[in-house]
Amino acid sequence: MRKIFSVILCTVFCVSLCSCSDKREENKNEVYENFREYIAENTLEENYYIQISKTASESHILTEASKLNDDCAFMHYDVNGNLKFYRDGKYTALSISNLYIPEEKDAKWEDFEYESMAASYREIIAQLCSNTDDSSKNTVKDINVSDSDNKEFPDKYSVQYDLETVDTRSLFQNGGNFGSLSIKFLSDENGKNYKDISLNCQYDYNDEIYVISVKYGTPDSPDEKGENGQRPEDIEEIFQNYVDKLTSAYTSSDFNYEDYLDQYMNQ
Repeated sequence: MRKIFSVILCTVFCVSLCSCSDKREENKNEVYENFREYIAENTLEENYYIQISKTASESHILTEASKLNDDCAFMHYDVNGNLKFYRDGKYTALSISNLYIPEEKDAKWEDFEYESMAASYREIIAQLCSNTDDSSKNTVKDINVSDSDNKEFPDKYSVQYDLETVDTRSLFQNGGNFGSLSIKFLSDENGKNYKDISLNCQYDYNDEIYVISVKYGTPDSPDEKGENGQRPEDIEEIFQNYVDKLTSAYTSSDFNYEDYLDQYMNQ
């Protein structure tokens, strides 16, 4: 009897999951239309997290930038050990050649590209979601929906745009060859409220491959393992960890600090 009861419960559970999944698939176009209306009527948040990956033939550069109210930070690093960092009005640049005496100077967040980039990508999201007079020109290629880890916003949407109909050159003011373009967001069960709205794209330009994500809203705190934090303070911690690793890698018992200083000062 218990086995029969367990089988019944399992069957009901599976049917329930399938039903929810089928319902989300049926409603995903409606949710996207609601999302478009939301974008038309609301301004995306001022806080954001940006990630830029640039890969060339012999190098890989990763940039992370984060804005949380008045607290802003970015870190830029590559496979050759070059690091750039900004937070609290101070810019730092270091490499193997100036590891112990890094370049430091006063700076403002507006001195860098990230604020204007966030504003530009807000406008691109608005344009992608705007109505068009040409109803036959369907810019959406596919809409995928899956589970998120957020209980209040359990549905994760990824809207893939058709690169044959989207004019990426005028949209991005960029002559790159785009491989993908999508808007991602989390939605509540009713498909009426949203968070973690992001624009994501991949393109190649001048033999360099760019993968870019700009997400609006409060940057994520670290997970349960203390990893994947996106706040300015998290970026600073990651930067310091890189500095420590770099210092450790190029420090040995026979390292002559005085010779290093002489070489640095005579450059």
